[in-house]
Amino acid sequence: MQKIRLLAIETSCDETGIAIIEFEKKIVKKQEVISKEFKVIKNLLISQIDIHKDYGGVYPNLAKREHIKNIPILLEQALGKDDNFKNINYIAVTYGPGLSPALWTGIEAAKTISKEYNIPVLPINHMEGHIFSSLLTAKNKKGDIYEIITPSLPSIALLISGGHTELIYMNNFFKYKKVGHTLDDAVGEAFDKVARSIGLSYPGGPEISKKAESGRREIVALREELRLPRPMLHSKDLNFSFSGLKTSVINKIEKYKLTEEEKNLFCMEFENAVTDVLIKKTREALYLYNCNSLIVGGGVSANNHIRKSLTEMCKNDDIDIYLSDKKNSTDNALMIAAIAFAKVSNSHPALTGEKVEDIKAEPNLKL
Repeated sequence: MQKIRLLAIETSCDETGIAIIEFEKKIVKKQEVISKEFKVIKNLLISQIDIHKDYGGVYPNLAKREHIKNIPILLEQALGKDDNFKNINYIAVTYGPGLSPALWTGIEAAKTISKEYNIPVLPINHMEGHIFSSLLTAKNKKGDIYEIITPSLPSIALLISGGHTELIYMNNFFKYKKVGHTLDDAVGEAFDKVARSIGLSYPGGPEISKKAESGRREIVALREELRLPRPMLHSKDLNFSFSGLKTSVINKIEKYKLTEEEKNLFCMEFENAVTDVLIKKTREALYLYNCNSLIVGGGVSANNHIRKSLTEMCKNDDIDIYLSDKKNSTDNALMIAAIAFAKVSNSHPALTGEKVEDIKAEPNLKL
């Protein structure tokens, strides 16, 4: 029996993440067998939200500077002052999609460690990490032992974040086909822009959600002239568009002076509009591709109303749904470790030597 340790690095945007997981490998009838579970040794994160608030969004070169500063800090916290990489068997690093300057900081750190300690590297797709984050299930009360659930396949994955709104058809692990995507703004981007137009702070999603929840408790109804469109709700494809919805919000904000009570109701209307479109398109994808399960990943999946609505849809339609814990839904290194663990378990080769040097940032990387 051999204990394997994997170090994961996540720097795709404005979160610096370092995680170390441990799992067992043994030889059974001359075949390598990986344990079904892994233990989280460390799962560390430094957020840059407060730094980017003044910009109303993530400023790429500032994010890069902070990653460069944060990676050594987190590595020391994870490994100790002696930086004991000798016990690390694999490195997993996000190489896309994301902000190019941010991605390169993680990649260069992985390359440096790999070269010095001769550790193989697994380059990881960030969006694939979101899928596998939603398939993680804790096996103990402490929440440091995880197993990756095999969903009812084929499945549809709805990936909703600041940079992505995608519907992915998955008929097996590591086999994907994009069947729908946003034609303009991603859903998380729309939340941020709408929040800014209303005068709420960055990141906009949680702020809109708070006001929307207050709006649902209001007795009065929203003025008819403040109703919002449901873009592409009846289009004959699985694509999304949120730019027009954002523009409609901005125009109405400029035209009508909203009271605080109306702002709550207006945020509720916006959240409802987004949710209605996500529900309609996702349900169509599940039907068209004859899928019995839905995987929901990405930071926007932490939104209470969207989570509740998708869960109710799946219950009504007899669909299995897989949602990550809220704490694991935003960018983090544990999800990068999880997909790397799945790849090692399925005998995906890691890169060594000169091949590690060939890893490059791919900001527009697709599944």
